[in-house]
Amino acid sequence: MFSDSTVALSWTRGYAKQWKPFVSNRVHEIQDLTNPQNWRFVKGEQNPADIVSRSCSAEELLKNRRLWHGPHWLTLSGENWPKNERLFQETTNEEKELNI
Repeated sequence: MFSDSTVALSWTRGYAKQWKPFVSNRVHEIQDLTNPQNWRFVKGEQNPADIVSRSCSAEELLKNRRLWHGPHWLTLSGENWPKNERLFQETTNEEKELNI
């Protein structure tokens, strides 16, 4: 599973200690239903889900290979996917600023 949000990924790994109820309920559900270690980071420009949030026409969406097939590296074996070991070592500054 992939996300382009380092904050959300750090939450799934339990690096933040307290959340507001809405975030807490979502995080605990994700932790119960998935193995947090199976979540990986994908850069926004490589995230197919990010395409539809950008301004583009239906015709452009139909022609967009990444939307239909994912980033090119998904065709490679897992050990060749982007690494993200250093992303989740502690609560991020962004998370502290959001006061979540």
